[in-house]
Amino acid sequence: MGLVGQEYFINVASAGMMTSIAHEVAPSLKHALGKNAYYLKGLGEIAKFRSWKLTVAADGENHEVEAYLFIIINSAAVGSMKNVAEGVEVDDGLLDFLAVRKVGLPQLMAVVKDLIAGKPVSEKDAVLHLQAKSFTVSTGEELESDLDGEVGPMLPLTVETVPKAIEVYC
Repeated sequence: MGLVGQEYFINVASAGMMTSIAHEVAPSLKHALGKNAYYLKGLGEIAKFRSWKLTVAADGENHEVEAYLFIIINSAAVGSMKNVAEGVEVDDGLLDFLAVRKVGLPQLMAVVKDLIAGKPVSEKDAVLHLQAKSFTVSTGEELESDLDGEVGPMLPLTVETVPKAIEVYC
């Protein structure tokens, strides 16, 4: 699991463009349109497209990236997108950070196309992929995070892995 302050998440901590859609779509629209409600909301976000300058400390190693969004994941599946990154394991004691860099429209659309097709994007030049036990992500602006589809704290965000936090019996 991941831990942000006193809040746990199972799959994803994120911030930036499109990451807050899950809690902004009206429940009535979700019931009427299903996952298409999220796509419609996402189309509305395009007009507000922007990037943030992020400082990322991954196990103490600093990285600078200007990105549209970032996700910190514990599995290769995020929402309805499967296989977003290579080398992601739920039981390796590491979390994976992926940031979609500020790039031109053709590179951005190539990332989106691969995500929709279920192809990993972690090796693309437009994506920064880091693995670590802990991340601290900050920006000089106000930016709200999202934890497993729920509103999370404002950045800066410190995220730690909690290995073997739960046992699952089948």
